[in-house]
Amino acid sequence: MLNLSAVAALTMSLATTSPGLKGLGVVDKVRTPVQESGPSFSVDESAKILAFWAETDRYAVQPGKPAVRPTSAASRWLFDYNRLPNVPKATRTVWDAWIERDIARCRAAGEALLIGGAPVASVPPVGEPPVADPASTPGLPEPVTSKPVVDRRSDPIPADLLARCGMPPSFLEVCVPNEYVVQFEDGPYRYQDRVNVRHRYPSLRADNGVVFPGVPLKKLDDAELNVLRTAAGLEEKEMRVFRAVSGLEGGFDSVNTYDTGFVSVGFIQFAARTEGGGSLGLVLLRLKTLEPDVFEETFRRYGVDVSPEGKLRVVSPRTGVELSGAKANAEVIEDKRLIAVFQRAGEKCAGFRMAQLMVAQEIYWPGKRPITVRLADGPPLTGTVQDVIRSEVGLAILLDRSVHTGNIEPLTAVLNRVAAARKVSTLDGLAGYEAEILDQMVHRRDFRADPTLAGGTNRVGTDNLSRGTSPGGRGSRKGGKGSGGKKSPAPIPKGR
Repeated sequence: MLNLSAVAALTMSLATTSPGLKGLGVVDKVRTPVQESGPSFSVDESAKILAFWAETDRYAVQPGKPAVRPTSAASRWLFDYNRLPNVPKATRTVWDAWIERDIARCRAAGEALLIGGAPVASVPPVGEPPVADPASTPGLPEPVTSKPVVDRRSDPIPADLLARCGMPPSFLEVCVPNEYVVQFEDGPYRYQDRVNVRHRYPSLRADNGVVFPGVPLKKLDDAELNVLRTAAGLEEKEMRVFRAVSGLEGGFDSVNTYDTGFVSVGFIQFAARTEGGGSLGLVLLRLKTLEPDVFEETFRRYGVDVSPEGKLRVVSPRTGVELSGAKANAEVIEDKRLIAVFQRAGEKCAGFRMAQLMVAQEIYWPGKRPITVRLADGPPLTGTVQDVIRSEVGLAILLDRSVHTGNIEPLTAVLNRVAAARKVSTLDGLAGYEAEILDQMVHRRDFRADPTLAGGTNRVGTDNLSRGTSPGGRGSRKGGKGSGGKKSPAPIPKGR
């Protein structure tokens, strides 16, 4: 647990410095100059970082037990397959059935290799060219894999699918996951690569990526969260909503380097994305601006920094070379010492937690986003989302979309349809049909079943959402169904 007196002291510091940060609006922070600023680390600083990580027992890597795991190459194939346009439903059904059979064949062949105790070696399956091994890390175990030998000639890929997508790589392979231990002055952090993602997962990008799910916000002490919330400038309602939606993403100390976010950190998975900046860069920049001394102690001394443009920068613990943007991403994925810096910060640094809350409110909170509702007769209605979606459960449903997809659509189209069907002439009138609107907006989870949020169907003592005269009745959506996003069930790595 964090030291609450230290958090309170930092709260006072933020209260005096935050008013001067108005220039750090979302638009300003994501604008990237034509030419990036100079290096972040001096030669002496890089040498000290390299020396720290070279100390005995700072980093240990050893092979784990052989296992059958999905492949990033097949995941990329599935990503493209899922987005094929103009595919008739009947055709898609035939293709899906073949994919399921092929995955089952790959799994059975891989498990047979494990049961038989066959040596794990590189054996390309029938119909698939060998794939070059990724660049190895000096001093670390070489990746050891064996793609199951699956004879696709007995059940050939449909010709039209082959023409559209090409032959898929092996969906699974036998591999030897590596286990990592990163040792700081105050304790170890542990990871295992080759994350066992769910069936037909389309977003796996790094076979050597790792994950730590973190401590869910719902399990954190209420008093501790309240101090953080106050320091970050969030309302109680906003904190409850973020706390609920974070259950789909992670905790302050969550880390993930295996999917399309490249490097993702925090309670709603702030991601560096392809360019090595993204929302994660904004969080780092916020902490560095508010509390430079804290940032120095928590990040820079271990080789992690952020440029004035919000790009991730790291000093490689292996070479001492400074890397920026996409190259910094690759180094964080490759060398687990760097991702452990982020996990440790989320676990121990109050300032980093508050920076997460601040940036989350600025770029993801849906309540204050402008809306325009078109009417059949009369001028359009203009206002903000919270003029119509007023309940905490409704805002949680929209926040889920905002975090997971980057926007809250199709809200505009839904508002227009409901306004036309119910013949409303004001935003107040449209708000009376909030539950009907939410029926069409549920994304990964229906938060109307969440008892911690006002407006939920199970919340005692709270008026339920109005449904007007809309047909169907409450609960027409089932809660808890995912949308195929980046979350994976029961990941293997058991970090600290």
